Amino acid sequence: MFSVGFITFESHFVNTENLPCLSDYNWFLNTLPEAALVVGDSGEILIANEMARRVFKSSGDGFHAKHVGELIPVEKRDGHDNKMARFHASPEKETRIANSALEAVRGDGTHFAIVIILRQITLASGSYTLAICQDVSEQRYLVTGLRNELDQERMLARTDPLTSIANIRSFRAELERSIERLSRYGRHFTLISIDLDNFKPINDDYGHAEGDKVLKDVGDALKSGLRSGDFPARIGGDEFAVLLPDTGFDAAKQFMPRLVQTLENKMDQSKWPVTFSLGMVTFNEAPGRVDKALMLADETMYLAKRSGKNRAAMRTFQ
Repeated sequence: MFSVGFITFESHFVNTENLPCLSDYNWFLNTLPEAALVVGDSGEILIANEMARRVFKSSGDGFHAKHVGELIPVEKRDGHDNKMARFHASPEKETRIANSALEAVRGDGTHFAIVIILRQITLASGSYTLAICQDVSEQRYLVTGLRNELDQERMLARTDPLTSIANIRSFRAELERSIERLSRYGRHFTLISIDLDNFKPINDDYGHAEGDKVLKDVGDALKSGLRSGDFPARIGGDEFAVLLPDTGFDAAKQFMPRLVQTLENKMDQSKWPVTFSLGMVTFNEAPGRVDKALMLADETMYLAKRSGKNRAAMRTFQ
């Protein structure tokens, strides 16, 4: 006895005289709620039930003398052929061919997502492969949609909605990883704290909508002006930070003028009367905690502010 879809077919035949022939089996396949094909040893399709004709949009004798591989897009056939080869190596085992990339092609040339279940059957004229083909396009569409929604939610959880750069939560996680790498492997890093000078009068005189435009411009400048691998974030209010992984003091010191120039150019383009105070700390020794690293960078930045604003203060921690 074996099951196909929701139909159970009982086989109590013990010799070839009692085994069903292809035509009898064709009748049985047409009772199945899923697309079904009987395939010969060389891959030719011998029987296709009515549901298969609907699923593959093949009318009349569209399956006649067709090789089963023709139902798979050319660019996907290698993976399908490998699964078929494994099935033929152990035909006594049912094989389910299903992965996110598996597709079939309809008679009209359109592609659709498919799951194929293979099983060996024995009829009066010999052994064949029964292929149950399930159109899973709708399920895969729903799964893809849910996955995209989850990805979007994860991105929103890590991103500052105003500036579209990392938020404090995401930045803390990245900073913690840098501290861990320094502790384990001695890979130093540099942390830069950035605070906007003269930002409060913009909010007071022009409103928070204009203030938000300034913050967006800062975010844009940080996204465009950093090196690959650098990690900018909005910490909160008008405070930003940049993590420079695997960057020692000398390299960070050389990078600072470029960063300041990028920020100033953006403010000049937008005519904002804003300057920046920056505090740069290179960690040659792990600070132990994320909060301590942020505190050291903030203290260094406030040193620049107290020294007259519109400047950078730098130090090392070791």
